[in-house]
Amino acid sequence: MKYAFISLGVFLFVVPISVKARLFLSVSDKKIYYSVFLYNVFRLNSGYVSFRKKYLVINYSDKKALAISYKSMLKPQLLNPDLKRFELLQIKNIFILGGTELKDVFISAAISSLNAGIYAALRENKPYLDYRSDVYLSNDDRYGLLNESEIAFNLLILTEMLLQKLIGSVIELCKKTIQKIKSKI
Repeated sequence: MKYAFISLGVFLFVVPISVKARLFLSVSDKKIYYSVFLYNVFRLNSGYVSFRKKYLVINYSDKKALAISYKSMLKPQLLNPDLKRFELLQIKNIFILGGTELKDVFISAAISSLNAGIYAALRENKPYLDYRSDVYLSNDDRYGLLNESEIAFNLLILTEMLLQKLIGSVIELCKKTIQKIKSKI
């Protein structure tokens, strides 16, 4: 029986976890609506992101929101190289262009051409990635973007990242302590 628990523990560390995000960028509302799913079945969270003058506001429940300043988003610590460990499995986009005027047709052609280049680059670097992008013209005057992206990772990667952060914090704390001791001497 104890081998069953050991096998289950190893299995849970190695089996990939799939997280899918569905986004809808509404240009008329100036909001991004989102839903996050685990294994494309269990909904983890839904909400929307709104844009203010100095802040990005993430409303992740009816009564709870998180405000992030635009300046803090530009700090290099957010561009973490550990994100390369997460495997991107799927990107699907649908651009919605309102109206059937000539400018909308030109925008549609430009987006399609850009998507062909993106598709070729992704096929070269990530051949297993499921990439699709379409453009829809509607009769309404609404513009938007529907996106569905999926990533995969496992608990082993998360544990390794956590241990690296923990060890890095301990090393920084030791360096600061040594500097304080040296300054007192």
